[in-house]
Amino acid sequence: MAGLNQSSMLMFDKEDEKINDVCLVVEDRKFWCSKRHLSLHSKYFCSRFNGNSPEASMKQITLYDPEDARDFHLFLLIINGLRPFDEFDDEAVTRVLALSKQWSAKVVTEVCLEHLLKSERSTVKEKFFLAELYKLEDYREQLIDKIKTKDELDSILPANPTGLVESTKNKMFLKSLELNGIQRSAEPAPNPLAFYLSPHELHYFHREEEMRKSESLTRRERSESPEEVARRRVAKRRAQRGGDLQLEEGEPERQRFRADGEDSREEAQRRRYQAAQERRVRMRIAHDPHYRRADQ
Repeated sequence: MAGLNQSSMLMFDKEDEKINDVCLVVEDRKFWCSKRHLSLHSKYFCSRFNGNSPEASMKQITLYDPEDARDFHLFLLIINGLRPFDEFDDEAVTRVLALSKQWSAKVVTEVCLEHLLKSERSTVKEKFFLAELYKLEDYREQLIDKIKTKDELDSILPANPTGLVESTKNKMFLKSLELNGIQRSAEPAPNPLAFYLSPHELHYFHREEEMRKSESLTRRERSESPEEVARRRVAKRRAQRGGDLQLEEGEPERQRFRADGEDSREEAQRRRYQAAQERRVRMRIAHDPHYRRADQ
């Protein structure tokens, strides 16, 4: 309906008992409306015009909010299918948006938001504020991607950025790098252990990490029962020591696990001492860059 004065097509200024059953007064201006139509689009009016409310039978009701009759006129035009945004500024649309949230009018909220977010008359800061206010995360990230200058990015930075979600903060950080001419490296960051360990030590360190990860994944994927875990561990220990550990069918579960960890005291102490030695070496390597193993 481009080129038509849509606001003059429906003025809601004529009483028609076949269509209208209530007169709403805003700023000394009368709007003849249908209670049923308003109730379909707004939970606020539904509660006022139905049930035991005294206004359910009233023919004329004065509304003190909104204060501007043009805002209520725009609200009525939207719920009647018109989109006369060329005849209203974005400030009026923003007021109607707040009114629709107050009156729980979902259709009006979506229409006003769509217009304001696409409007060229609104600044990036105003659009970002709306996206933050109404939790529009996808549109918020699209806005950041479209920013072209540092001033636009500075305008949307809040005084306390800790309230932003993590994805928005990451987007802002990457956009800041781009606007300042800082290119992200395609290569991964170097492993800090490579500065302190010899190639031989680094090889064994990565192998231990991979074995530890694969073992935890195996346990998680197998979902074995305690009896199956005990049997597997006893079989592994028997193969390592060449012993004849037996697992009776009626043996208590606690004894099964004790059989799995059954080692001599000297061997257990030796393993603990060896693990402590390795930890001390790693700590020294991490804190002393000049320290090197003899085999380096």
